[in-house]
Amino acid sequence: MDLINSKQLMGIALAALGLFLLSMCNKLENKRREQMADPRFMIRQKAEGKEESTYSITGWGTTLTLLGSGFALGGVFLFFSNI
Repeated sequence: MDLINSKQLMGIALAALGLFLLSMCNKLENKRREQMADPRFMIRQKAEGKEESTYSITGWGTTLTLLGSGFALGGVFLFFSNI
């Protein structure tokens, strides 16, 4: 009996990938939120003619959050289903 089999290692890798994506998403959204709070950034965006929907914080953040959550939960499920 092995201590950890290959499917459990894959589960650990998927969970680690999911956690990495979630932390990267958090950093990107915090950086974007700081930009959005800066009045000079908003004035520059409006001067360039960009609409508010083009510089909102959704989009990539939502996609990365869903992918990160899916990988993390899938990895945990894969790990515990092979104990």
